[in-house]
Order: sequence, then C-alpha cells, then structure tokens
Amino acid sequence: MLFFYFHILKHDPKNPSWEERDRLVLSNGTICPVLYAHDGICGIFSSEELKTLRKFGTRLQGHPHRQYLPYVENSSGPLGEGLSQAVGMALADRMNSSVFLLVVSKVEPFIVLCPTENTTKGNTWEAIMLAGKIN
Repeated sequence: MLFFYFHILKHDPKNPSWEERDRLVLSNGTICPVLYAHDGICGIFSSEELKTLRKFGTRLQGHPHRQYLPYVENSSGPLGEGLSQAVGMALADRMNSSVFLLVVSKVEPFIVLCPTENTTKGNTWEAIMLAGKIN
C-alpha cells in the first residue's frame, strides 16, 4: 500500500480533497496501520499520535473512519463494501461531470484494495456488474 501512495497515486497529503487526486478505497480496512504510517510520514499527524493506534477514544481505530479522518476516501467495515463504495463514487463522479459540463470528463482512477474474502460477497459481484455499465 505504501508503494501506491509514494509511487503510483496522484495525491497531495497537504490538500486531501484535491479534485484531480486518485482515490484509494480500502475494503480491507484492517490494513489501516499501513495507511496511518504513510500519514505519519507525510506529516498528516504526529508520530506521537501513531502510538494511539486502536486505543479507546483515538481517531486511529482498527478501521479508518471519515468522521475522524476526513481525508480518507471511505469508512471501512464489513468485508465486501469497498468495491461497492468505489463503484458508487465513480458513478457519482460521472454523473456530476455530465450534469455540470457539456463534455463528460474523464472519471478519475479508483484503486480498491480487496482481500480474497470479498469475492464471496454478493454485493461485490453486484458492484462488478454495475462497474461494467458505467462507461
């Protein structure tokens, strides 16, 4: 995941809502300590806050949550939700582009990290079928 952040994704840690950013959706939110490590390296929060990982009352919970970390693309939880969330985000981007612009703009890339267990979830397959209809 750090490879994505440092070498592949277009993003700006100082401006997390930058419109031109790529979106990384974590379906397997339990890998969030890697996300938090990246955030510490980029100065989003201090190394002292990293020590609060999974402690009661901290914003660095076992799954990232947008209420506490508004720069993450999605709150993760039950397996199988990430792909559905990413497809919904891509569809919303396309709808917003076609409503406000005369020409439909390019939908920004979404990268979804999904564990193998996601493939057994019905909503994952529904998301895959819907994703094919977005273009």
